[in-house]
Amino acid sequence: MKGEMDKFEAFVKDFLEFSKYEAKKYKPVLEDFQLGQALKKNIEAIKLEAEKKNLKIDFKPSKNIPVIAVDAIMINRVLMNLLNNAVKYTKAGETIHIHCLVKDGDVLVQVKNPGATIREKEVPFVFDAFYRRGKEKESTGLGLAISKKIIDMHHGKIWVDVTQGAETVFSFTLPVGQTT
Repeated sequence: MKGEMDKFEAFVKDFLEFSKYEAKKYKPVLEDFQLGQALKKNIEAIKLEAEKKNLKIDFKPSKNIPVIAVDAIMINRVLMNLLNNAVKYTKAGETIHIHCLVKDGDVLVQVKNPGATIREKEVPFVFDAFYRRGKEKESTGLGLAISKKIIDMHHGKIWVDVTQGAETVFSFTLPVGQTT
């Protein structure tokens, strides 16, 4: 019974957060943000879950990642969504690769899961609200939709690339030029 209540509570929390962003009543509060350091902290936060599955996390950020102006709470939510999904869907014993670099005037973050954890026919729907793969019961179906709203609100882009049988790569960009 407790497990079901926890799932319901998570759903309500995610739904309220998604609704707030969907209604466009919430604006990001921009502050200086060290994306590389935030990634390290978020990776540390999921390390225990990764270790339970014997997963390795490979993260080597570029040395030239600038401070960017974003809403720290919102961007940390995106990072945790992508990292939690990577841990959840990567097979035991594999390595998750995380990259953070500057490309074309934006900061690019990539979370690469070995194996094709999403089928190509699902790609157009993964950022839709309430989309859940197959009969998945552990997800609210809102994490990636919330992530997309947040990245859109920061004038960035988020997408997924799938190479069947090889890897799934979630990527997002954030502009370097925004100021607080």
